Amino acid sequence: MRIITLNSARAVSRFNLALESLEEARGKSNGIRGKVAAAVADIDLSSYALSPVLTDDCGYNRLPLEPRAALERLVDPELAKELGSDKHADLLEFIAERNLDPMVDLQSRTDVVHAEIDAMMKSLHSDFLIERNALLVTASPCINCSRYIYEFMPDLQALFFTGAYRCEDGVDFLGRMMPDLKIHGVDVNGGITLLEDIEDYRTWCEVQ
Repeated sequence: MRIITLNSARAVSRFNLALESLEEARGKSNGIRGKVAAAVADIDLSSYALSPVLTDDCGYNRLPLEPRAALERLVDPELAKELGSDKHADLLEFIAERNLDPMVDLQSRTDVVHAEIDAMMKSLHSDFLIERNALLVTASPCINCSRYIYEFMPDLQALFFTGAYRCEDGVDFLGRMMPDLKIHGVDVNGGITLLEDIEDYRTWCEVQ
């Protein structure tokens, strides 16, 4: 585990811009269990200088909205058992906050769009990205996203996340399958820590 110091004003400015853009994009998410944003960027690892990351470049997780959802499904006790009481309560709160009509507006489905996938797709249409060798996420990738990252971002050199996903499988997978990938945790004050193995990741998670 090693603290990374950004030694140039340009690197600090670009990194802060990226974090701000991620937070703005995260605000667009309608995820229930967690709101996540991600962005693909170019990075020079000799200075840790990022290419500019704007809010419109960021992907975010979201639930598809589809008409004709059944109200009785939402209040069915079996749904609470299936989702868990906390998540079921979050779902009902989500509906109430947005003044949705469950009969016509909302159906939770399994094909949720994940932020990392959304960001990778958006990066394909970028006019200025060249290397696409950095990925920034507000939560460490899940195992499914990590598999997509491994498959579709073979030139990835640096991964940054500002929070930990509830399972460590994704980070463990990337660490094993992409041994040259530099994995970083970013704390609430913007401090960057290079996590050199899964034990470093676990230690970082404990202090967040």
